[in-house]
Amino acid sequence: MKTRMYIVLLALAVALTAVAASAQANTGTVKGKVLDEKGRPMVGATMRITTANGQKLETKVDENGQYTLAGVPAGPVKLELLVDEKPRTGGETTVIAGEVNEIDLDLAAFAAQQKMTPEERKKAEQEAQAKQQKALAERAKVKNLNAMLAQAEPMMNTGNYDGALALYKNAVQTDPTKALLWAKLGLAYLGKNVQTKDKDEATELANEAASALQKAVSLAPNVSAYHNNLGQAYARSGKTDVALKEFQTAAQMEPAAAVGYYFNAGATLTNQSTKLPPGSPEQKKALDEANEMFRKSATLDPKYREGEAYYQIATNLLNQATVAPDGKMVVPDGTADAYQKYLEEAPNGRYAESAKQTLAALGSTIETSYKKTGKKKK
Repeated sequence: MKTRMYIVLLALAVALTAVAASAQANTGTVKGKVLDEKGRPMVGATMRITTANGQKLETKVDENGQYTLAGVPAGPVKLELLVDEKPRTGGETTVIAGEVNEIDLDLAAFAAQQKMTPEERKKAEQEAQAKQQKALAERAKVKNLNAMLAQAEPMMNTGNYDGALALYKNAVQTDPTKALLWAKLGLAYLGKNVQTKDKDEATELANEAASALQKAVSLAPNVSAYHNNLGQAYARSGKTDVALKEFQTAAQMEPAAAVGYYFNAGATLTNQSTKLPPGSPEQKKALDEANEMFRKSATLDPKYREGEAYYQIATNLLNQATVAPDGKMVVPDGTADAYQKYLEEAPNGRYAESAKQTLAALGSTIETSYKKTGKKKK
């Protein structure tokens, strides 16, 4: 996290903006840019920092006017800009542990400040103080939000979604402008949706999740995970079409994570198929589209979820089996092959026994160790 500071009348005001947990360290980094009265980099000037215990840290300003001092002890410090070892200007501030504290020095602005009338100087000081008070209030809010997030995380991990929801609701009320907070709230609603057995409550929770995640997406539209989670919320509220759009958006936005987004799209379509008349054209269409998504997922990473995409493809094909006039079951082409591919990736996976039994019923040879030995087990 970066903390930017501005020099005003030899006093430095702090401004904070991001929500992120500060590192629990005893030192911070101080960096910035130094310009002379004509706006030129003050190459070779010395930036000196003196800590509360008298320790002095120095560094030179580079050709771009930049300087960096790492490992500065947290707490109040004095800053001095020296040219030819003579002080030009300085100020005081507080270094924040674990953060990049940015301090820019503009001598042109500083020179203009020295020409102010007493009234103008007083006004500038008041404005600087107001800015600092605002920054301190922001810091307190950030600290409070981070504490809420830290407290909610173990609750989410242990399934205490009611406790997490209370914290996340408080968080979004504290600062409704942070996408992360709305995204966390949406995930807590989704977690409780999965947990509940009451159909009406599950629908309400899915809608609440979608509402929270919509806000997260509106605040941070380029985060693929938010679109994926919004798709999950839509799927759980029965809005399959918009759910699929969110999964597709997420996959296009972040190809590196698309394997999971395509899998979720396939799962959503598969679930939709169970609500359609068995054997109907509508059900076949849903199953075919589901398998298209699963194939995309498997193409990107055949080992994702232990090859489960292949098992889902096989199962969806099996669900389209028909019965011939002689009473024999006719399965679509590729069914046995999909089961075999699943066993290739996960010979001991959670669906392995089911896949083996189905292949045996279909009269296919069961292969369980393709890549390691090339042997077949019958």
